[in-house]
Amino acid sequence: MKKLCVILICMLFTSISVGKDMPELVNEGHAAGKQGNYTLEYKDYLAAAKAGDAQAQSNLGALYLQGEGVPIDYNKALFWLRKSLAQHNKSAYNNLAYVYLFGKGVKKDVVKAIDLYQQGAKYGDLNSCQRLGFIYFQGQIVKRNLEQAYLYFTLAAEKNDRTSASMLVVLSKQMTPQQIQEANKLVANYKTTAQG
Repeated sequence: MKKLCVILICMLFTSISVGKDMPELVNEGHAAGKQGNYTLEYKDYLAAAKAGDAQAQSNLGALYLQGEGVPIDYNKALFWLRKSLAQHNKSAYNNLAYVYLFGKGVKKDVVKAIDLYQQGAKYGDLNSCQRLGFIYFQGQIVKRNLEQAYLYFTLAAEKNDRTSASMLVVLSKQMTPQQIQEANKLVANYKTTAQG
């Protein structure tokens, strides 16, 4: 019993996150990365990711994808992104969609990428919404669909994304009044379905 108490006390004091909760570590990691301190960013994300924080897992996966503070390693990126996705972390959908869209460490799979972006959008991920808006607007990956582009840019703009708000202006100049009306119905139906 005495040995168990000593072990527990040692574990308490040698814990990587001594006195810090996981969101605090994630926030500190994010701040460190913005300042260019990728070593600290990686260390904080790794500690939180190992403790099961879904956002840290997604962020760590993104570091491995981009090679920030660590060498590019698609296997490690996939490992952490899939762990995060298992917890339905909204940014993991976006990051994993990118992996499949461009074939980073996996076979390129546009259908899976679009599905992951759509799942991210359903969970409210701004980046997934914006990327879907561009995918449907550009029409290079899927058939161009201005109503779908309008839907996803609207969802992102409602999250205060200026780029998407600007794209809505561009779209409104390219769409007929009937297309805009149909797009607004899509937005309303999407929101109703998302709430139900």
